[in-house]
Amino acid sequence: MKSSNLEECMKNILKKEVNFNLVIIVFIVSAISLMLMYYASLLSYKQVYIVDNGVKSVHKTKAKTVGGFLVSINLPVRNIDKMNKEKNEEIQKGMSIEIERAFPIKLCYNEKIRKVFATEIPVSAVLATNNIVLSEEDYINVKIEESVKPNMIIDVKDYNTEIIEKKIVIPYNEKIIYASDLDNSVKTVMKEGINGEKVVRDKVTYMNGKEIKREHLGEEVTKKPQEKVIKKGTANIYKAVNGKAYSYKKMISMTATAYTLSELKGSTGRTSLGLKVREGIVAVDPKVIPLRTKLYIEGYGEAMAGDTGGAIKGNKIDLYMDTLGEVNKYGRRKNVKVYILNS
Repeated sequence: MKSSNLEECMKNILKKEVNFNLVIIVFIVSAISLMLMYYASLLSYKQVYIVDNGVKSVHKTKAKTVGGFLVSINLPVRNIDKMNKEKNEEIQKGMSIEIERAFPIKLCYNEKIRKVFATEIPVSAVLATNNIVLSEEDYINVKIEESVKPNMIIDVKDYNTEIIEKKIVIPYNEKIIYASDLDNSVKTVMKEGINGEKVVRDKVTYMNGKEIKREHLGEEVTKKPQEKVIKKGTANIYKAVNGKAYSYKKMISMTATAYTLSELKGSTGRTSLGLKVREGIVAVDPKVIPLRTKLYIEGYGEAMAGDTGGAIKGNKIDLYMDTLGEVNKYGRRKNVKVYILNS
């Protein structure tokens, strides 16, 4: 009886030892698994170096791409910034990411000021990015090979020149030929005038699209003008009712009366000049019309100043007529036109 109890007791003791050993084994296996998992986790992290505008930092990441890594560390990179890696590029162990931050500059072009962003690149690159092409005539306040700096002002003045040709009309001249045998109212075109033409060349300089200088280069006559020839009368011509033309020096408006020989009591029938009185001999004031002057009197005809009279003073004229009836019919008339004829 005692022997069987002892044996059972030993069995229980051995059973407990086995269970304790199992616990220890399980613990050891678990610990090893955790260690393996920890080291595996450590192996999955990759060390990445960042240089952000000269500031260096080191990071460990499990991110797959550069973009994902930057998001994971809350480091935004704008499109205007410059980075040596693409955002979709795969993260590599020991990778170095260099970021150059864009800064503002002022770009003045065509009298417009623009705020643009750039990294430390040549001025020429900034111009190219903004579609500005310089010519040899253009002005820029900085050297194009110079690197841009924060808050730099780039002033570009767009200069260009062009040659302008303009056709100008050359007006024709008038040549007047004076004719003493024609009345001054007569004006005849002998030859029509023709305008000429010339080409004027100017060099025009523009700054930012506005004209600032104009230089005259010269001109060339491409078509000579032809003068207009006019014949113009200089004479005073009176055309009588009968169609005969009289050239006169002067016209005087006078008061006219008439006389006849029968009215002249005691007259010898001769004028003060000794001329026999007849139709066509008229009495005048010699101070107004010299004696022996040839005349044409409107409504009377051709005449000669051949007599004087005590009552004939100033702009008065006395016309000789053959009969008393004609004298009475004529009467006294005002504003009679008396033409002093050319000899």
